[in-house]
Amino acid sequence: MLVVIIWALESTGSQRMSNIIVAGEFTEMFGAVEHPQVWPSFLHQAGEIELGLSKIDGCQLLVVASEQKREATSIAQSVTKQGLVRSYV
Repeated sequence: MLVVIIWALESTGSQRMSNIIVAGEFTEMFGAVEHPQVWPSFLHQAGEIELGLSKIDGCQLLVVASEQKREATSIAQSVTKQGLVRSYV
């Protein structure tokens, strides 16, 4: 999970994007960033995420349930299963 979040933040930061929302089913990871005292075993991961966040102006983390991200899942599956990599660039 951490690799996915870091990749998203690094990719977004390298494109100099701002005011974005990173959404996913990452309750523990995002919770550790927002409330580190509640998630002490995730301090290292929270630090890595905070480093990525610091490079993007206006970046927010949002926990969403799988039902809320059906379209994103459909796009991801079409890229991986059907090889439509360039269709979404």
